[in-house]
Amino acid sequence: LTPVPAVDADPGVSVALSGVQVITDRRGSSVATAVEVNRTSTASIVIQGAVQQDDANFAVSNLTPADAEVGPDEEFTVSATVENTGDVSDTQDIDFQIDGETEQNQTLELSGGENDTVEFNVDASDFEPGEYEHSIASDDDEAVGNLTILEEGTFTVSNLTPADAEVAHDEVFDVNATIENTGEVTETQEIELRLEPDGPQVLNDTIELDGGANTSVNFEVDAANIPAGEYNHTVASEDDEESGNLTVLQRPIE
Repeated sequence: LTPVPAVDADPGVSVALSGVQVITDRRGSSVATAVEVNRTSTASIVIQGAVQQDDANFAVSNLTPADAEVGPDEEFTVSATVENTGDVSDTQDIDFQIDGETEQNQTLELSGGENDTVEFNVDASDFEPGEYEHSIASDDDEAVGNLTILEEGTFTVSNLTPADAEVAHDEVFDVNATIENTGEVTETQEIELRLEPDGPQVLNDTIELDGGANTSVNFEVDAANIPAGEYNHTVASEDDEESGNLTVLQRPIE
């Protein structure tokens, strides 16, 4: 600290200042004002300290989607905003987590007050169907949401009618069955009526069902197109089938 000069320098007057020492890890500044000469010199000194800077803090917000319901094979994007609410630059790993377990991460550098959006591409087929918590997390904060991965569509076959049938060689008859999608997502499948073991595929029908929905399929069959004999008649989806016994009688001998 250098002495503050007097207003009127007088060789007979000695000026003394008492210094003030501030211990700090930041560099300050001093402001000097004029000293009145009255045999005793006084001065007013202001020590201006440095502004305290806050440590880096990576806050996470705007998780999108916060609540998601996705199909078993669906690919989707999860994003969030990360903001450094401190004053100091920092670099952190930002994690995408399922039930607290890190599945993906990326490194993010932010200056004080800066923010950025992070995105993670997720494939639902990497996980079993069910209920999960998904989150994006920094070292300091996290945003959490709910994720449901739906079960894939499954078509069951039931209520085959007739289960046992005996028909004339030229008879036209109906075969019916109930098809139900026991999964949780909409599915489209081809439903077949087959004659086994050596009979032909007689008919087919393509149906679409929402998760949990059911419908009836009806096949009209002309026995004139089927050789006489014993068959298993089967209604089949890609996932299930139900069979009965079918007898096509011989043409009468005239």
